Amino acid sequence: LLSPHIDHLFDRGLITFLNSGKLVTSPRLSDDVASRWNVHQQQIVRSFAKKQISFLEYHRDVIFKTEVA
Repeated sequence: LLSPHIDHLFDRGLITFLNSGKLVTSPRLSDDVASRWNVHQQQIVRSFAKKQISFLEYHRDVIFKTEVA
């Protein structure tokens, strides 16, 4: 389970996770928000189960914001 502030960023496509569990931040996530909410690119949450991996792939392809607004 994600903490509420991380879940908020995930739902809005401002962060995602690699299958390995490594957190990836969007270029749209401001440095100020990342700093205040203690979000760091090097964070690793854990590896994911097979069912979760297919959702994460969808999230990275469709929801995650890869371009600067």
